[in-house]
Amino acid sequence: MPNGRALRFAGLFCVAWLGALRARAAEHDAVRVRCGALTADDAAQVEARLRATLLTAATGTTNVRIDCDANIASVTLVAGERTESAEVVLPLDNPREPLLAAIERLLVLLEEERRGTPPATSASPEASKLARTPEAVAPPVVAPGITATPVSPASPAEAPHAAARWAFGAGALGEIWDGAFAYGVRLHAERRQSSWALGAAFGWLTTTEMTDVFRTNELHGFVFGALEEARTTGLRASLGIGASTLTIRPEPDVVATTPTALTLVFFDAALARPVRFGRAWLLPAVAVRFFPARREVTVDAERRLVLPPMCPALFLGGGFELE
Repeated sequence: MPNGRALRFAGLFCVAWLGALRARAAEHDAVRVRCGALTADDAAQVEARLRATLLTAATGTTNVRIDCDANIASVTLVAGERTESAEVVLPLDNPREPLLAAIERLLVLLEEERRGTPPATSASPEASKLARTPEAVAPPVVAPGITATPVSPASPAEAPHAAARWAFGAGALGEIWDGAFAYGVRLHAERRQSSWALGAAFGWLTTTEMTDVFRTNELHGFVFGALEEARTTGLRASLGIGASTLTIRPEPDVVATTPTALTLVFFDAALARPVRFGRAWLLPAVAVRFFPARREVTVDAERRLVLPPMCPALFLGGGFELE
């Protein structure tokens, strides 16, 4: 019996000791990443790479804390009495690598302070984005983070500019007129910068209505601006202004007594959801065009075709990007 009680007491002591060790390890975890701007996979990769880097770092015991507010990551490294921190603006695409580069730069600064050597004057493009903040300003705990763009206490961080690129596309267009359905094609080109774009589009529409009396063609062109919300919904909204020319070509046995071409200014509004495959993309969209007046085609005082002031449309196209 004494032996049994001793064994039970020893088992309870071991369980309590192991639990205390786990709690202490969690409290003093060397790496902590709390960043909603990163996907779960990116956050896991960042944490794994940081832990591997800290194993071989010459800075001694180092804590890394990364916290994010929207797309701005606050990175703090603490090694004993030494602290280095920076704020980084995370780009929408591949935020992981810039953040890791920023943390590596902070580790270099900690090592230089430990050895008592001045910081190196030459820095890589990624490292040049970091600005050291005074220890008094640094948060008391370390925060793990992933892409860095530094700021000083007096100046706000500036977001890195994504490279501008050209995009070209084409697709099928269908539009509803008054009592008729028009179909055709549209071509467009745009210059993209980050989440917004400026471009121009040109289209052609026709209809099978009244082809025994006249042929109908509508040509249009417009310039537009677009804004894409890529982080959550992926929706893209655009607004444009342009000109539309409706042309009528009567059959040989029909005599035209009025002009057969009419041009009007219009406004175009569209909502799309791009689907990207690398540099190629698919663009389904719904749109509507607004005209200041209706356009009509009459034959022998009988109204045969009407283009109303508001014409809803569907577009399905695709394209590619060039750097």
